Amino acid sequence: MESLKIMLACIAAAVLYGIVHDQFTARICVEYFSVFHPPIFGTQSPTLLALGWGIVATWWVGAILGVLLAVAARAGSRPKLPVAALLSSIGKLLFLMAESALLFGLAGYLLAQRGMIAPPDWIASSLTPSTHARFMADWWAHGASYAVGFVGGVVLCVVQYRKRVGNSIQPNKVHIGLIRGNDVKKQNTFESIFKEFVTEFGGEVLQESSVSRTADYFFRGHNIIAELKCLMKDQTDAMNTKVASIVQDWVRRNKKLPPGSIQGDQFIYEIKNQPKEIQDAWLAVLRKPVEDLVGAAHGQIRDTKESLNLSSAKGLVLIFNDNNVLHNSPKDYARLIATVVRKRTPEGVLRYPHIQGIVYFSFVSVKARDEGMSFWLPIQVKNKMEDDASDIEQFQLELREGWYAFVGKKFGKPVRQHPVP
Repeated sequence: MESLKIMLACIAAAVLYGIVHDQFTARICVEYFSVFHPPIFGTQSPTLLALGWGIVATWWVGAILGVLLAVAARAGSRPKLPVAALLSSIGKLLFLMAESALLFGLAGYLLAQRGMIAPPDWIASSLTPSTHARFMADWWAHGASYAVGFVGGVVLCVVQYRKRVGNSIQPNKVHIGLIRGNDVKKQNTFESIFKEFVTEFGGEVLQESSVSRTADYFFRGHNIIAELKCLMKDQTDAMNTKVASIVQDWVRRNKKLPPGSIQGDQFIYEIKNQPKEIQDAWLAVLRKPVEDLVGAAHGQIRDTKESLNLSSAKGLVLIFNDNNVLHNSPKDYARLIATVVRKRTPEGVLRYPHIQGIVYFSFVSVKARDEGMSFWLPIQVKNKMEDDASDIEQFQLELREGWYAFVGKKFGKPVRQHPVP
């Protein structure tokens, strides 16, 4: 269907160009149509002749270009170009044809005026001498349009085909994003708000220690130590650069593009559709900074348990997305976190045993991509499948309800809940 659209677009563009072009040339020298062309229309009207020949003499040119361009844009296994991606290039070709017609038409007229060129004898005998220069202007203008149209059409097809190969791949649609460890910082403004909430909720704000790392909060009634991390910087560009390098390397080695689509000048693809080689490298890029975040939070929770002699306490990591729009799909980011917190050592022990739960949430500044609103997504971590995580799950629920109530009261905006399935 899209190939047919490309063909129809090319035919329509050629016919439109022909009609407009011939409206000018028919008025410069009507004999170019009434004498030089066969009398199939039975009229001497410049307007009607231009309309008729503008269609008859161009539709087939558009059809040929349409077939070639449809093949160049759609054939094969490479990402396919839609007709919308070709319209601008077709328009530029028509503009180039019009410029060439104007320049060559003027050149033909001036050369004929100086006697340097003239119509061939078999046509000159049917023309008055006063029309010779104008006839040559039309002839050269039409010849230039055809020549530039054919050559430019071939070039257009080659350019569009090469665009599908794409030496410069610019991904801008991903479902899992990248954070750099040194871009995960605590944000003073939000942290002060959250401290206020924790105090009102019944928790304790822990003081920094000079001898060991300290987590942020202790909820004594639930025996839970919590650490807050804030995602402050949007890492979309950084992620695109790194992943584009991975895909470009794969393209060089495999001589083809991976699954994706082209929109304008961008090659758009999703990690779930990629070959395993790309997926593994992509996930490796994503996983390292998340491991840094989780590792740092785990160390703070572990040290706090030791310093406060709270060996039975459970650990909760709160990840607040303040400005990282790249991670606006909470489900996808949660899956990435889960691959990190559920990792085990060679001995089969959880690598981060002091973390029993994680909450990934946002407020106002970053909205969930699909739902278009702030989100709260809890994760429970079990050492064994049969372990009971109901206490940490219940606390996450109570914490969410308390946070929503606090936000509604403090900012005068009731929170409309939309749980992520």
